[in-house]
Amino acid sequence: MFGVERRVTGAVDRLLGSEMVRWVIGRRTLDRPALFEASTTGVESVHRYGHAETVSFERQVALDPVPSRLAMRPVSTDTPPWTVLECSDVQLVGPEGLTFLPDGRVLLENSLGWNKRVGVSAARSVLERTLPVRRDGHAARSVDTAVSLVGPWTDNFYHWHFDYLVRLAALSSYTATSGKEPLLLLPPETSDWMRDALSLVGYDESDWRVWDGRRTNVDRLVVPALPRETEGSAPRLPNHYYSLNPDAVRWLGERMRSHVADDVPSHAPDTGRLYVSRQGGDSRRVSNLDSLAPLLETYGFERFRPEEHSVAEQVATFADADVVLGVHGAGLTNLLFATDATLVELFGSYVNPVFYALAVQTNNEYACAGFEPRGDDLHVDPDRLRALFDLAGVAPVA
Repeated sequence: MFGVERRVTGAVDRLLGSEMVRWVIGRRTLDRPALFEASTTGVESVHRYGHAETVSFERQVALDPVPSRLAMRPVSTDTPPWTVLECSDVQLVGPEGLTFLPDGRVLLENSLGWNKRVGVSAARSVLERTLPVRRDGHAARSVDTAVSLVGPWTDNFYHWHFDYLVRLAALSSYTATSGKEPLLLLPPETSDWMRDALSLVGYDESDWRVWDGRRTNVDRLVVPALPRETEGSAPRLPNHYYSLNPDAVRWLGERMRSHVADDVPSHAPDTGRLYVSRQGGDSRRVSNLDSLAPLLETYGFERFRPEEHSVAEQVATFADADVVLGVHGAGLTNLLFATDATLVELFGSYVNPVFYALAVQTNNEYACAGFEPRGDDLHVDPDRLRALFDLAGVAPVA
């Protein structure tokens, strides 16, 4: 089934490259500008908290040649204030929770603000034998007041934190001012680590329900908007997708740090220097790691594999980190919990600016360099790595 799903969603993904198809889907979705109009059917109220904030990417440190996707910077992006909407008579459909308003349009905000994901989610819905349209009176479930944390990529460590949990910053303000505590709907594939992360935000099992993916009516859906610009709401700057409201990002990091129990161990070494290893993965591994061991020891780095530790241990460990070294990967999401650190990021053939943006949003320092790709892995030249350390101000400890 999984192979069939990948082929079908891959075909849909290619099909959605068509401007005509994008236009058709766009007519069936409700983007952010329309969503914030008081006259929109099903949208009862809009609550704004805090203020908009400009994210400026001007602290980039990179060893020449600069990886191409990071060479686009510096640019500045305006991020929206925390916003919560209350929508009535909503229907959730399919495994990624397509959200239909009373007029039959899809609420784009719950599809990560991206029209393309609506098409992919619709394909997944068909594969699960659920027609991706609103069908009044034919829902399998009914819920009174809820927040949907269902959508694309929920089982990805980065996306769970920065597409879903970060939205709880706005929800916390809504709860404090309204006194309402909506039920959290979690995705069907919710794992233990997803629950653990949610618990560190301050929620427990009485606050959520794991949704079964079946068609569900929600009398009142509370929607914490994505704390970033979305497709159709602003000019598409090269970094707009990663430019979250820094206040929301810092709220999430502080909130999760504050709920780590005192007896949870930190695995940060005395030097405070972590090498985040991907050697247990199937891509972006360092092909010559053994030959780098003496250099890493000279600079005081100790290996840390996030997947071998609980979420709470990852939080505690990165909170104690001074320097984090690693190849681009989900483990670097934990920079969220560092308070005064430098991230030294290594790239092979795959380059993504997401952790550069995270460093800026959390007031941590950042440096990076590209290295020779070896298939999906990379070869790290020791002299180039030493030069990167010098550039980042990371001195030997031995």
